[in-house]
Amino acid sequence: MLKPITIELSLDFDLTMTQFYQQEPLLKYYYGLIGKKFNDKSVLEYFQAANERFPDQEIPLSVMQAIIADSKEGGVLAGLSNNKLYELGQEISPAVGIQEFFPGLEKKYGDQVHFVYSIISLGFKPMVQGFLKETGLDNYVKYVEASSFSEDSNGVINGIDRVIKAKDKFFSINSFRQHWVDQRYDPFIYISDNDHPVFKMISVFGGMPICVYPKDDPVAHKRALEQLEIETPRLPPYGSSIKPGAHHVLPRDFSPEGEVFQTVCKKIDEEIEIAETNRLYFLNQDQASEV
Repeated sequence: MLKPITIELSLDFDLTMTQFYQQEPLLKYYYGLIGKKFNDKSVLEYFQAANERFPDQEIPLSVMQAIIADSKEGGVLAGLSNNKLYELGQEISPAVGIQEFFPGLEKKYGDQVHFVYSIISLGFKPMVQGFLKETGLDNYVKYVEASSFSEDSNGVINGIDRVIKAKDKFFSINSFRQHWVDQRYDPFIYISDNDHPVFKMISVFGGMPICVYPKDDPVAHKRALEQLEIETPRLPPYGSSIKPGAHHVLPRDFSPEGEVFQTVCKKIDEEIEIAETNRLYFLNQDQASEV
């Protein structure tokens, strides 16, 4: 009997597993105070204001610094705690089909595949964990890598416990794995909305990066197409020149009928077939050596 193969599946969070930025519920909850002081009408505007307030810091560090400052007494987020972030995380709008995605894979493959799911986010770990609890996906996701805040004795956010920057994502993904960076990432699947540097590295190391975009959004679709891996033919005797990137650009729909689910299943089916071929090869080798 073929033993289960291991498939490692890692996802970005904001605009991949969610319809909107994870901070939307935070902005909505404190909207009156934030809007009055900063005139911010969206998360992006709050991000922009944070960059202006802390120009020497990059996102997400500038946003975290702004939130810490605003959490102090008299601030627009006064008294904000990790528990409150967890509660607000339960209000994050899930992407279409994401609640069916992991259970659907488990049901389809059963004992054939051992899945290891992870999330890597530039956002806040308590909000991601609140989302996972609310959607029931905490039963499937084994690892969450995201930024986090420290608290004072009253439970109010007062500092940075950990920050995940864009340039750290590839190495954070690698920390989930049991392999060294110079080993092939096959079979490994990474799904994100906009992450070309990580797409590139995952592709180079043999994994399958997938870029998703909101359905019926032509601007987002165009931006996503820029993430694609490009193969440029060259004259003989030279082979094609490849610019690594996403292997697939697909509408953000994780339901079993959607292209993301079907594409992931196709990859898994290929890996199962490879594993079976290898098993038969070594079985024949063993039998031949006994003759």
